[in-house]
Amino acid sequence: QRRVHGERIFYIKPISDFGHKWFDPNTNWSYIPVILHVLVIQQLNAIYRWIAGKLTDAENHETEHKYESALILKRFLFEAFDCYIALFYLAFFQMNVTRLNTELVSLFYVDTLRRVGTE
Repeated sequence: QRRVHGERIFYIKPISDFGHKWFDPNTNWSYIPVILHVLVIQQLNAIYRWIAGKLTDAENHETEHKYESALILKRFLFEAFDCYIALFYLAFFQMNVTRLNTELVSLFYVDTLRRVGTE
């Protein structure tokens, strides 16, 4: 793992200890952080959707097409970053393929349940 001045990047020992104690990957408790992750992403996207709309309104675009394009670009960049940064961290900083696979499968199941629940 990459280190800065002897410390691992993004590593907070109390949080790590708490996670290892309560959220064992071999139990159903391991889904709680994934559920929280999905809920936080959903809330952040809702907040940013409002912010992106206000920012795009303030830009005063000449045409509806330019307005829509600017809004789509803002939302896509934020939502792609927001949704995939944790997976990027697991893949390229921790380089833990097993954990990445577990996280991807868990996110898929929890997000599928969230979509079914919201429809």
